[in-house]
Amino acid sequence: MNTKKMLLTSLFLSIGLLINQIMPPLFLGIKPDTTLIFLFIILIINKDYKSAFLAGIISGIFAALTTTFPLGQIPNIIDKFLTANIMFLFIYILKNKINKFTCFLLTTTLGTLISGSIFLISGMFLAGFNIPFFITFFSIIVPSSIANTILGILLYRVLKLSLKKSNIII
Repeated sequence: MNTKKMLLTSLFLSIGLLINQIMPPLFLGIKPDTTLIFLFIILIINKDYKSAFLAGIISGIFAALTTTFPLGQIPNIIDKFLTANIMFLFIYILKNKINKFTCFLLTTTLGTLISGSIFLISGMFLAGFNIPFFITFFSIIVPSSIANTILGILLYRVLKLSLKKSNIII
């Protein structure tokens, strides 16, 4: 991983954390997970596993430090780490078959569904969440995935334009 990619990775993780902290819930108390959106952008920009591994761990730690969900620290770390690995493989398989924007759309939508499911399942086992999976999946995770995808489109386009102006190609 070269210096430019390390700098972008740390910058994107920081921006994702900052936006996540200041963003209010959009509808029905659901707030897009910008740390997850920026994790997916990092996975698409950096094509090496080492970056995905480290970004997944750091993103998980950031999510654990800022979670508002009771006892959600460990499930957040597990969720971001596993999601980063799963989506790295997904992107690796698709990288030469579709363009980056379509790959980002699929990654954000599917990745948020996977992330939410992993968080919910690990929370059920580790933290003792006593909530029905399917009701929570369809009432919280699916709307969060839609919100993440919409916000992700906006953030991806803004980042692509700003990086293009600074002669950094993604």
